[in-house]
Amino acid sequence: MKTIAVFIDAENCTLSKIPTILQTLQNFGRVSCAMAYGNWSGERLKKELTNMQQWGIIPKSLPFLKAGKNAADIALTVEAVAMSCQTPADAVCIVSSDSDFTPLIHYLRQRNILVYGVGERRKIASHIDQIYDYFFDAETLPALNENSDGALSPDALTKEDIQLIRKLMESVRKCQEGEEKWAYVGTVGTEVGHIPKNLKQKFGAKQLTPLLEKLGPFKTRKEKSQSFVKIRNFSSYVKALDEALDAQSSTPNAFISIHTLAEKIKETGRYTEESVMQIEAILCCINNSNFNFSTTYQQVRKRQL
Repeated sequence: MKTIAVFIDAENCTLSKIPTILQTLQNFGRVSCAMAYGNWSGERLKKELTNMQQWGIIPKSLPFLKAGKNAADIALTVEAVAMSCQTPADAVCIVSSDSDFTPLIHYLRQRNILVYGVGERRKIASHIDQIYDYFFDAETLPALNENSDGALSPDALTKEDIQLIRKLMESVRKCQEGEEKWAYVGTVGTEVGHIPKNLKQKFGAKQLTPLLEKLGPFKTRKEKSQSFVKIRNFSSYVKALDEALDAQSSTPNAFISIHTLAEKIKETGRYTEESVMQIEAILCCINNSNFNFSTTYQQVRKRQL
């Protein structure tokens, strides 16, 4: 598995987004270390020290940092370069809305280290997000609960939820019969095996049939005492996803959260009967050559031709 070293410019980022950033990076590999640089004795950062410990972040304190100075940038750059020369990770993630890291990004990429960037696109120079291998706009990442411990909001699908939904889709596809492509739910249940309780609870279903009824990617029907299921047509959602990506991303190589896109699609009023979670479940099951999904299908971007 790819290792990712995370370097956080604590003076130029929204610290409440860090848990979501770390979870997003788990889609691409294992976070091997994470350091945050800033004046941790100052009023703004001091109150975040406990959170840093809970999140596994190593605070790198620069106690004499003053407004307008770039000590955090320099310290971050020096340690990132040192790491690349000693025990390099497979990838580096720079978390900052500052535009001063262009030389560092070029240096790391020249050493064949993949470079991710996370920042608020509206605050950075227009070229910065384009020189990263991947750039994530911090403002489009899923929101955290007010009192959360770093988990995504409860109506967002986890990577385990998505894996199971896609497994269900593959099981339905294997069990489909005839021109109508219906599959017997009992056979699907045997094929997919155990379904965790938390996914059923999230959709308010105790059994497989009502779960399939409430999950976005499927259509169900009953015939006497038997239930059947098939995969619905995704064509309108492919168009909606394409439009949502155009509206959210100003750069073609930026991954966007599926949950965020589902919220934006819901806001259009096009799908009044589906919840955000149902739309999200459909989006993560789309198989279309125009889109490039992350390995866990929690992020997507348009594929470059």
